[in-house]
Amino acid sequence: MTSRPLAGCADRKRASLSLVLAVAAIAAFPPCAAAATHFQEQSYRYKDCKGKPGLTRVPVFGGGSGDAGTMIDNYIHMAFLKSAPPLTPGTAPLPVATQSLFDRVENFQAKVADVLGGRVVEVSFSWNECDMVVDSAAIAYRFDTRTGRLIAERDLFSPDGKMKLQRLLVGQRRQRLVEEIRRQDRRIAQAKNKSDRQRAESTKELYEQCLDDRFDPEKLPKGDAPLGTGGFSERGIRFEDLACSAQADAALDELGPFVNTVEVTKAKPYLSAYGRYLFFGEGDGTVAADSATAQFFHGKVGDVPVTLYLGANGLDAYSERRLKFNTGAYFYDKYRTLIPLAVKPQSGTDYVFEERDAVEKTTATFEVKLDGSSLHGTWRSGSKRLAVAAKRQ
Repeated sequence: MTSRPLAGCADRKRASLSLVLAVAAIAAFPPCAAAATHFQEQSYRYKDCKGKPGLTRVPVFGGGSGDAGTMIDNYIHMAFLKSAPPLTPGTAPLPVATQSLFDRVENFQAKVADVLGGRVVEVSFSWNECDMVVDSAAIAYRFDTRTGRLIAERDLFSPDGKMKLQRLLVGQRRQRLVEEIRRQDRRIAQAKNKSDRQRAESTKELYEQCLDDRFDPEKLPKGDAPLGTGGFSERGIRFEDLACSAQADAALDELGPFVNTVEVTKAKPYLSAYGRYLFFGEGDGTVAADSATAQFFHGKVGDVPVTLYLGANGLDAYSERRLKFNTGAYFYDKYRTLIPLAVKPQSGTDYVFEERDAVEKTTATFEVKLDGSSLHGTWRSGSKRLAVAAKRQ
């Protein structure tokens, strides 16, 4: 077990000391969010997809770090690793949950980075997949260091700015396709044999179809469609979109996925007030507490304390229907064994959560209502019924 500070805040503190703690130098930086800038590492043991024993380390922010660190740990473990986070990191490796990500991977690694002057902490994971379709994979989560809130794309941009940014990205990708179609025309004209000509013609046809289907300005997505924010730094915001090709015709596609980077200064007009706080340190960075991307509740089932996670995966996170979750899990604080939930939105803010066994048979049911920051209702298993009451953390 190791304890590590994030580089950004530590570096800034050393720089300030080298200036003899000059008031002007200290004031030039926004304050470091100490609640989530330090982490320890918890070791986990697992058997990879080849049946070999593996050992990996996962950052834990909540051990003595306060509420922000606990929120980060809850998301990393409950939403991604499918397990309950440890109360405090221990020296002994812990086992991972069965039927988790680890069952189909090898060489799993985690990395932590300080981003945007310490206002954001990025936790990224990478691993090798054990199938013939994808060799490697990676994912990154970014959190507000003051609150531990997961930063979602929908938080960064204003509604009007998002629409303008969508048009900008479509225009850039459309131009890229137009230039590539012209290049294929030249290849067709210069082809020395029938095979080369047919390949260039097929590739051109692929891009022409893609141009019409996905990048016609008249066919822009309606509503709160995702932009595909793939990452950001002090320099720019990266946006990603799928390649034109499906797996069947991937060999024809010479462009691959669409990746566009917009400089932060040029993206500023598109940012929300919260986005301007994160990227430029402007304002107080207030943001609504409600988020369909991730919320955590703490309360009781009957008299027993529980922690509950609710989130939205895929396009449901961008639904025009406010706060409709489609995934969840909970654990009893005493036992800390994660119990997955099948989430079924009902009318309004009513939900049904189902606990299921290994053969997908429902063993218990929550019938609850989300009322602002409160969740209340009934847990039922057979003839047994218990009251449910929890508050958003």
